[in-house]
Amino acid sequence: MKNYILFTLIGSFTANTCIYSQDSTKHIRKLSIGFSIGTNAPHARYAQSDSVAVPFISNVNDMNNINGYAKNGFHFNIYSTYMITQQFGAMLSIGGNFNSFDILTLNIQAYDQYAGNFFTSTPPPSFTISGSYYVGEYLIGPYFKFHIGPPNLSLELKVLLGVVTANYPTLTYSYDYMGTIATQTETVKVGNGFGYNISGGYMYTILKGLIGLHLDVGYTGADINYPSYTTSSNGISTAYDSPKSMSLGILQFTLGGSIEL
Repeated sequence: MKNYILFTLIGSFTANTCIYSQDSTKHIRKLSIGFSIGTNAPHARYAQSDSVAVPFISNVNDMNNINGYAKNGFHFNIYSTYMITQQFGAMLSIGGNFNSFDILTLNIQAYDQYAGNFFTSTPPPSFTISGSYYVGEYLIGPYFKFHIGPPNLSLELKVLLGVVTANYPTLTYSYDYMGTIATQTETVKVGNGFGYNISGGYMYTILKGLIGLHLDVGYTGADINYPSYTTSSNGISTAYDSPKSMSLGILQFTLGGSIEL
């Protein structure tokens, strides 16, 4: 009789545990998709605008690296997250950054480099710019989520790796050569490199966890290698297989939303 009661209690406990486990896991939504938008601030050579690595000027100190002259801009990304446990998952993210080029600073440096050293006639040499930067991010990696404080509030951490691409805006400079205005255009092939993004922030859920609101700060880093560039002058184009390198860093501040499926 005692054995019967014991087995009955064990069986009842096991059944209740299984039911509870099924109920608790049934409400865990594993897949979610989301987006975020915000501002960005360039760093590393991408942001630098000193004359040590002026783009494509032959008498600079560093011929292998170029500065970006990038100004603050706009960031976006779309992503999908798959949760393996309640705290750990994997994320796939595709993002982009738009930044303008500080052409005013480059023109001041062009005057110092060209007019100050080579040309004494007027008008002084000057640059014009066509287009702006677009930096693409194609990343994947682990995602962590920890509940803190109120039940709807979580701390998020992402460490993503992958490929980062970046164009370089087309530069045209004009200068007075023996009384004639000459122009030369530099067009750079799109570069790429291994990159990473580390970000963290807060997630607040509504509608029983179906919708998430996100506030994040992140940093993307990469070494961009530009394989070649083309010089065009007086209708003649010359291609140069002369690789250039630019270290890239972008600090990102974003707001976004997600939905669990």
